Amino acid sequence: SGNYFLRVLDERSGRELKEYNAQLTRTTNKLIMNCSVSDMTFDDLGIYYYEMGYIRSGGYEEILRYGEFVTI
Repeated sequence: SGNYFLRVLDERSGRELKEYNAQLTRTTNKLIMNCSVSDMTFDDLGIYYYEMGYIRSGGYEEILRYGEFVTI
């Protein structure tokens, strides 16, 4: 863990709201997120987006996925 990240973005304001990395672990080809209710609580209602990726050697980020972020 620590080499992977999941960021939640509010594109309306153009800012990152949260970044998760310590909560992520890898199992074969899946990233597992262990989070609390407060980790998934946001101040405002609205549409959020995520980007998920990992840190390559040399410190470069590799974005793997990007899309609408929905919490249930």
